[in-house]
Amino acid sequence: MKARLVAHRGDCAHYPENSLPALASALKSGVNHLEFDVQLTADRVPVLLHDVDLTRTTGQPGNVTQMQWDAVKNLQTAEPERFGTRFRHVLLPSLADAVEFLNRSPGAIVFVEIKPESVAAFGVQPTVDAVLAALKPARFPWNIIGLDPAVVEYARKRGPRPVGWVLSTVDEGAQAIADTLRPDYLFCDHRQLPKTLWIGPWRWVAYVTSDPATARALFARGIALVETDDPQDLGEALEPRPGT
Repeated sequence: MKARLVAHRGDCAHYPENSLPALASALKSGVNHLEFDVQLTADRVPVLLHDVDLTRTTGQPGNVTQMQWDAVKNLQTAEPERFGTRFRHVLLPSLADAVEFLNRSPGAIVFVEIKPESVAAFGVQPTVDAVLAALKPARFPWNIIGLDPAVVEYARKRGPRPVGWVLSTVDEGAQAIADTLRPDYLFCDHRQLPKTLWIGPWRWVAYVTSDPATARALFARGIALVETDDPQDLGEALEPRPGT
């Protein structure tokens, strides 16, 4: 079952989200599929970050798309409200930092989610191009995913890598877009999945749960992969016990 889990922002139940320790912990737990978010700095350096505002993750105010990499590279990505000073040594990683780390971590399979705030700030092509340039040295399988269909479409045009579309709705309009995009993966909040999964060339990825019963039910429905904040505990709960 661990092979069917995706570590959402790494092992963010136990470490600051989108940090290198969170990625390392997920891999150590035996969950090789990793998902993390990417925003761009003002000088278009991709960094592992969900919120465009730095306050929650670093404790420092500022919009990352309006700040130079030199101004943010030494910020602690410690989630101080959640962890206090426990991870004060953990710095905000660039995508290049993550690639270097994952190149030393055999078996990693990565979903890189390009966040819409950076797309709005810099445009689809410059944003995707910056992410692809940072991923060029990668020696592990990676996939671009995003909420914006234009990001998915452009990423697919730029190369043969798999792509994924993150659904914000599951209405007929979204299904029509999926039929046109034909992504390799469809990501959807597990609470918003259509009653009947759409048929297409894609694999369904449901997010986010750390509940074993929910994960089993999703797999039974035909979901290929389940994202979790807690790959350690969910992975252990889903593994068959010896003798069973």
